[in-house]
Amino acid sequence: VVVGTLVALLIIRNPKNDAEKITGDSDNSGTKEPVVEKDWGYTLKEAMKLPLFWFCALGFLFVGLYVAATSTQDMKYIIETLKTYFEGNGSTIEAAGQEAAKLTGLVGSTFAVSSLLGNLIGGSLFDKLGVKISMIIPAVLMLAGVFALMSIDKIGPIGAFAFCIPKGLAVYAYMIGPSYLVGSFFGKKEFGTILGIIQIFFAVGFASGSILFAKIVEGFGYNFAWITVLVFVAIAYSLLVIAAIGLGKLRDKKIKSMS
Repeated sequence: VVVGTLVALLIIRNPKNDAEKITGDSDNSGTKEPVVEKDWGYTLKEAMKLPLFWFCALGFLFVGLYVAATSTQDMKYIIETLKTYFEGNGSTIEAAGQEAAKLTGLVGSTFAVSSLLGNLIGGSLFDKLGVKISMIIPAVLMLAGVFALMSIDKIGPIGAFAFCIPKGLAVYAYMIGPSYLVGSFFGKKEFGTILGIIQIFFAVGFASGSILFAKIVEGFGYNFAWITVLVFVAIAYSLLVIAAIGLGKLRDKKIKSMS
């Protein structure tokens, strides 16, 4: 609240009068060149008619599913698997439990630091590489991370850290991704409304993901459940990359026609 208020009061300022508004460039004769409309965009009604809009929405629904599963169930799995790993390597039950608890706490802290870096790096990736490449990167990170998670019983703590670091670096996909994607491909016209719909799909996925994952674990065990998460990741980013390619082409055509 404090930082946001200071930004609003001290930095953001509307033009004082018409003289401060930039309306176009003047040539030597004093006549103004035609202005190309910059505030292009889709209305929600127009966006919802595009199949690629629904690809985007469903993509973030599957993102919500895998985020919920890896956010609410991973630490329980890590501590139990590490405990079993240490017991299998000669530790007593008590010592194995203590060591597993310590490492799990460190894994959580490492994830937090990685998340901060992920958001910083992710913003730069979107600016420099565009949406398509910036959505492929978290897909690779998450797939590698979940495979590492499934290997903890064999490689121990290394697998836990090899999971939490890529997972943290990939958080920008759902923290920055929705707003960047909507702004880039659907424009400013009804940005807030379209973003709200996309966020609803993510929220539905996140709300149901933990319950669905728990039911899969109860019925088929953790290994099958993690394979399901890999499928969620693959579906999510396939839909988002397809949407990014198609919507990018539509955006370019729309802006060109306006020019």
